[in-house]
Amino acid sequence: MESPPMEVETGKKKRVRGLTTLPHLTKNSNPIRRVVRYNEKGQPVGPMSTQLFSYMGVLARTMVPLRYEHWRKVPNAFKEKLWSCLEVKFVIEGKSRKKLMGSLGMKWRTFKSYLTRTYIIPFKDQPELLKRPPPKYNFIDQEDWDLFVKSRLTEEFLNFSNSQIERRSKHKLNHRLSRKGYIGLADEMKKNGDISSIEDVDRSLLWKMARQNNKGEYVNEDVKEMAEKIDELKKQVEEGSLVGEGNFDILAMALGTKEHSGRVRGLGHFVSEDVIASQQIDSKEQLRIVKSQLQEEKDRRQKAVEELNEERIKREELEAELRSTQSKLEMTIQKLETVDSTVKWLQSQFESFIQLSQEKSNDSN
Repeated sequence: MESPPMEVETGKKKRVRGLTTLPHLTKNSNPIRRVVRYNEKGQPVGPMSTQLFSYMGVLARTMVPLRYEHWRKVPNAFKEKLWSCLEVKFVIEGKSRKKLMGSLGMKWRTFKSYLTRTYIIPFKDQPELLKRPPPKYNFIDQEDWDLFVKSRLTEEFLNFSNSQIERRSKHKLNHRLSRKGYIGLADEMKKNGDISSIEDVDRSLLWKMARQNNKGEYVNEDVKEMAEKIDELKKQVEEGSLVGEGNFDILAMALGTKEHSGRVRGLGHFVSEDVIASQQIDSKEQLRIVKSQLQEEKDRRQKAVEELNEERIKREELEAELRSTQSKLEMTIQKLETVDSTVKWLQSQFESFIQLSQEKSNDSN
């Protein structure tokens, strides 16, 4: 009942990662607790976070019975014990409990899904092979296994499973992050200096980088087209010709769908939808500030133009006044010249009159 090795595109067999057991955590009674570091978004990051997530996977597999249909139906006693186990081995923030417990539930569901598609569905027509749990998972209780197998072979579940398989086959925009995830990618980018703050990073950038190979290329045409669409939308947002509303940011606009409840695409686990909304608010505020600054600059330039026009008008009025004054002076000068000419004529006439008078007087004598 062991699953066959996975194969890569070349057809060669690939070494499969074995079952994670973490004996240094599960069997070690050392009281030293490992301190988990958190990023600005409250996501566990760093080497200790990797151990934390792996340990959570071990706990989800080994401590939570398979008989429960949903995580919400798992008794609180099991969940309290899971949390206590985490606190014994790690120093974790109490405010992250809800998100970590949700992640435990996800790992438990993932384990059930793996058992179903690997050890149950392929052998649904061979009941003899379904009587006992896989030897690899000998910690599974026999009664739990029987109930689990029975629930997975109902017509209702098989129809649901087939619909999910068909739905999954249509996914063309898959990431290439493996276990690192978006959290590890963002942390890696910050360490490399590609981003200054994880809190401010655009999730559309993370979405694109998660789908690039080591050369920074997109190996899928569908992904490449989507990345180009994201770049075009981002350009429009930066130019101010497009603004996202609420959680409908650049990535959501490009993908054409809003976020589903409980997860945020492009950011990884432990991030709520409120983060996108707050980023949108910040973006809108920044856009408002930029628009305000542009308007102030426009007003300043308009005022400068108006002042220049006023100066030009004043200069033209002064020049006109000077021309008018000059014209008046010229007219005055002409008048003065005319008066001067008249005075000279009168003086000449007077002198002639005096001379004539003297001559007559002499003749009389």
